[in-house]
Amino acid sequence: MNQLKKLRKDQGKSLEEISQLLDVSRQVYLNMENGKRKLKESELIRLSDYFQVNIDYLLGLTDIKDMYPKRKEK
Repeated sequence: MNQLKKLRKDQGKSLEEISQLLDVSRQVYLNMENGKRKLKESELIRLSDYFQVNIDYLLGLTDIKDMYPKRKEK
């Protein structure tokens, strides 16, 4: 989950801060960042809200961070 690590570092957050947000241990969160543990749906939602990014970005399915990409004008 390189996206998680990048988001956390870009916003100056510590492993402890994010692990507390998710109510998991520091090691469990580190395993999430390193792709050794899959994120639960509730964790994805919480992280998406916290970092204001779409879930597809967190899952590595897109490079678009915006939760609600702007639509083209008609």
